[in-house]
Amino acid sequence: DFDCTTSGSSERTVNTAGPQVLVGWHWTWDSGLNFALAGGVGRNWASEDKYDKVFGNGYMRFGYAF
Repeated sequence: DFDCTTSGSSERTVNTAGPQVLVGWHWTWDSGLNFALAGGVGRNWASEDKYDKVFGNGYMRFGYAF
């Protein structure tokens, strides 16, 4: 768990760097509309503490290519 409080007295940020694997698909229609969806896992190598475990990752993107 992250140690963050709303009172501003204590806040901790964690950087994540390391390998990740995502599997997904990207659709692009003739109109230029596009949509992408992916999911997978990663491993944090940026830290020696409890945050170096495997984590889930993914994205959903949509837009228009012109």
